[in-house]
Amino acid sequence: MSKQEEYKVTKPIPKKVCILGTAETMSQAPFDDPTVDIWAVATCLLREECKRADLVFEMHKPHHWHKEGRLESLVKAEVPVMMIDKTAEVPTSQRFPIERIWEKYPERKYFTNTISMMIAWAMVLGYQEISLFGVHMATQGEYTFERPNCEYWLGRAEQAGINVFLPDGADMLKATSLYGYEESRAFSQLQERMNWYRKQQEHANQQLEQAKAVSYQYKGAIEVGNYILQVLRT
Repeated sequence: MSKQEEYKVTKPIPKKVCILGTAETMSQAPFDDPTVDIWAVATCLLREECKRADLVFEMHKPHHWHKEGRLESLVKAEVPVMMIDKTAEVPTSQRFPIERIWEKYPERKYFTNTISMMIAWAMVLGYQEISLFGVHMATQGEYTFERPNCEYWLGRAEQAGINVFLPDGADMLKATSLYGYEESRAFSQLQERMNWYRKQQEHANQQLEQAKAVSYQYKGAIEVGNYILQVLRT
């Protein structure tokens, strides 16, 4: 079997694909829309917000996915897992046919992260719309070498006539102002982001208080149960 033949498309390809990362907007992804394929980076499997994944990507060496419960989540996956090499450790693993990308885009072997590979693969397969949720590229490490790479491939996608959608929380393909024509909106945009963070923190605190209340209920039930057991033993 040749390398190109190792990956098999087992169902008709829909028009839309959602590429999923683990940042805050993950929860806004179209999980309930059956007309959209959901492609998730492997760490999404560790998050409760990930309600569905039709294809998972783990494009790292084994030492990376042998830690922090990642292998267990890959083993439990009931969908194909794209990896650098097929492995018996992950029953549904498939070798990622990167040669297919080189064949279609031989002029630019430029990848610094998994998301970019997912974008290029969606282009190879012929999707007409690519959306990204949970992919913000806002941290310093991502910004310096991952974000430019993602923006490059998103630009290639738009150039090819593919519709690209990014939620408000994502920083890619956005500028604080139109250079030379507008004053910088960096300050106001930071204020907007901080307000959003505060709302998320408030929501998280509410969930924490609810969890504490439930925990206290269980604690009380355990204390009552221990008392009854003690009485029955005497």
